[in-house]
Amino acid sequence: MRAETADTAATWYGLVDAATGALLAGPAPTLAALPTPGAGEAVRPVAAPGPAASPEPPAPGAPAAPAAPATLTHKAFRERFTLAEQVALELALDGLAADGVTPIPATTRATVRALRSALAEVRAVDPADPLTIGGVEALAALGLIDPARVDALLAPVPMPTPTAS
Repeated sequence: MRAETADTAATWYGLVDAATGALLAGPAPTLAALPTPGAGEAVRPVAAPGPAASPEPPAPGAPAAPAAPATLTHKAFRERFTLAEQVALELALDGLAADGVTPIPATTRATVRALRSALAEVRAVDPADPLTIGGVEALAALGLIDPARVDALLAPVPMPTPTAS
């Protein structure tokens, strides 16, 4: 669904997870460039950043608002894998073990394809998401990555440190 407005210059749009209401993407450059949302996503207008949209600071002693989950781009997530792991996953898509010769079960190949498809369907990768965790653990269980690497691949994304202005 695309949101329409008479004054597109004054309105920003973001992709929002329909289940949690979390903002999934920053502002779109133009209304025409807005992506069509996938399953579980909806487009809704959000306030443009700036003084008018800045929330009031919390009252002293009030609990802080929960931080949005830190996510990775597909590229940043892929870069967490070593070159050898990336090669093993590519060979698995061709039905071969990491040695490039030994055939692997069709179920392993299908699992890797399903995980790659699932990754392609998300806008960003949340290492704390149960589906991400399950996918990385499945790769380890299939012997495509070393089980000792699971924690490193799923390490939390460091939150940026706010700068004083």
